[in-house]
Amino acid sequence: VMVAPMYPHRGGPDGWHCADLQDEFGDQPIDPATITVPDFLPDIPEVREDIAGYWRAIGRYDACVGATIDAVNDSTHADETLIIVTTDHGMPFVGAKASCYDSGHRCPLLIGKRGGVSQHTAECVNWLDFQPTVCDWLGLPEPDDGIERVGQSLLPLLDENVTWDRTAIFASHTFHEITMYDPYRFVHDGRWKYVQRLNHSAPLPLASDLYAGRSWQAILAKGVEQLGERPRMHYIDRPATALYDTEADPMETKDVSDQYPEMRDRLHADLMQHRIETQDPWIMLDYQAGDPAIKDRTTILR
Repeated sequence: VMVAPMYPHRGGPDGWHCADLQDEFGDQPIDPATITVPDFLPDIPEVREDIAGYWRAIGRYDACVGATIDAVNDSTHADETLIIVTTDHGMPFVGAKASCYDSGHRCPLLIGKRGGVSQHTAECVNWLDFQPTVCDWLGLPEPDDGIERVGQSLLPLLDENVTWDRTAIFASHTFHEITMYDPYRFVHDGRWKYVQRLNHSAPLPLASDLYAGRSWQAILAKGVEQLGERPRMHYIDRPATALYDTEADPMETKDVSDQYPEMRDRLHADLMQHRIETQDPWIMLDYQAGDPAIKDRTTILR
């Protein structure tokens, strides 16, 4: 069973799905003066108002999650139910959703089962792990359909003292809407992150909800050039590749490829190997550009 609340998606007369709604999920307006503005957005009144609406909608989302968990606990299947609570991307603001930055890819993830141990982990996981996790929980074999799958079950992380053998995660984005075409790939080992922006020379097309949002329209109208710790042009003019030290530079504002060439080359090779194994259709352009990581053309023709 999947429960998919519309909160906190953008929409409605105030920019969020929560204006003029009176239902069992309640409502708690947020004072914009109490907002903490993230490091990737400018601290201007319109951004504060936009984020206040976002937090208001999240309050409704939390109520939906609580109601769902209550329904499971009241059912006869609570002991055999695995609950996964997550989102599909980061905050729906520029510099987060539909961007290559961690502020767009780092999402909440809660997994619960009756009698489970309360614990927190900082291990590298991604949403490709959900399918093998569900198969593992249901005792089903992996589909025998010839498709290369790179996810792994997250159930071991629900137990204490488990050694997780994953050293990095990979991410792929092609477009948000058919008109919002911004293909990029990256590999992240928990500290170092190597990014390939495959169509970097084209103007950045924003997702329509971000573009029309109160924050971005105010940024455009006021000519704001600094989006928190990121220069606006750093967000719009994307380099073809970049290496970020997310420990020292969590906002990913400094490309350190030249300072750490061995790390750059190692992660580049890892990313290219992953793209070959998963039959990334963009890999042919890397081959045509003479990327030394693709030594044999036959490896990308399947």
